[in-house]
Amino acid sequence: MKAFHTFERVSAVEMEFCIYIQEEQTIMNKPRILVLTAAGRTGMPVVLQLLDEGFPVTAFVHKADQRSERLKAKGADIVVGSLTDINDMRTG
Repeated sequence: MKAFHTFERVSAVEMEFCIYIQEEQTIMNKPRILVLTAAGRTGMPVVLQLLDEGFPVTAFVHKADQRSERLKAKGADIVVGSLTDINDMRTG
């Protein structure tokens, strides 16, 4: 990727390309993590730690309640379902 100096004129296309590359690198460096039973005793701290470290997280929870709302408020995507229901698992 081309590096630009502070005083160098940059075209809009070059700038757009650099932003796109930067976004791609961010996505590649921080993969989305799916955490099952995310509102539980173990899952909750795992999700919160991942979010604090900048990972995008999908939190699979059994029901929508104040615990799942806390995860959502911190930035997790919430999927509600049952681990024993194949249709719910396909949604997640």
